[in-house]
Amino acid sequence: MSPLEKLTSYYGKEITISGNNLELTEESHPTFKHFHEHFNVDLLSLLEYYKQREIILKQAKEILSFSERNMFIKQKNKELIDEINQREQAGEFLITAEYKKRLLFLEKLYISALTDKSPVTPLKIEDGKVIMPITTPYHNCTPRSVENLKTFADLGILASEWFGIFESAGEARFCTFVQNDSIKNNNATPNNEKKSIRFYIDTKSLLWKKLASLDYFEYANLKQKSPEKVQELYSPEIIDLYETIIGHLSRAGNCMHDSPNSHFMTWQAIPAGIPPQLIVGIQIGSEMQEFNTPKALNEIQGMFPNATIFNENKELITPPPRIIEDTTEK
Repeated sequence: MSPLEKLTSYYGKEITISGNNLELTEESHPTFKHFHEHFNVDLLSLLEYYKQREIILKQAKEILSFSERNMFIKQKNKELIDEINQREQAGEFLITAEYKKRLLFLEKLYISALTDKSPVTPLKIEDGKVIMPITTPYHNCTPRSVENLKTFADLGILASEWFGIFESAGEARFCTFVQNDSIKNNNATPNNEKKSIRFYIDTKSLLWKKLASLDYFEYANLKQKSPEKVQELYSPEIIDLYETIIGHLSRAGNCMHDSPNSHFMTWQAIPAGIPPQLIVGIQIGSEMQEFNTPKALNEIQGMFPNATIFNENKELITPPPRIIEDTTEK
């Protein structure tokens, strides 16, 4: 089955999502569909909410008393939500062809990445350990079962909006996140790695370089500090997508790259998602017992044939993937 066939085969399957955890289920939950099918109403109503909320926050700045200012924001926000709900029920926020076109562009962007055939480079191994720079990006998750990993293997690391759910923190909606360890995270502990799974990305891939250049957090930072460079570095379609949808829904992400010493500087927000062929390393925490059995490790290696599997100490826990060299005569 081709990557595109895998992607479309999930349409109609019922999937639950909680944070980074995906789970196939028999119960009734949001299904994996096109962006524009999920957000036929929600998208425009939310955009209107954030637009009006900005006005409320500007008005609140004129109130000197902290308690009165908070009371004003709380009351006005409640009134705004009631108003938006009424307008939505009246059918005001049905998605327009203009916004549908933007969401279809985002879908095509990901399908193009999913079907990309660019070669990947395996992780370097020395004396039974994986050797890689601390700048190597990874996506951290805590899947509930080995079966949950099949979604990542088939479809990649996807934005939650593919499943009809807006990213909760509002940092970069319609995007998926990666980070690296080049700047210390003061909130991280060794136990975090023992109890999670990390998908490491091939940074040498031309496809990854293309996707990384679209990082929304860096776009937001550039727009604030050097707005004259935006049109030089981004296509009109990407600028339009960020300015009309993602930016308005992702206020919390506008300052992610403001401080050069913050761990958040290592975070990247990739539109739509990261395709599975870019996953070249899987770190399985030693306390993830269900994932560390011989049967589970064999299944995971089968799902991700190009990935090296190791623990939080970067020690191999399965044989390295068999790399088939190109023997074609040059």
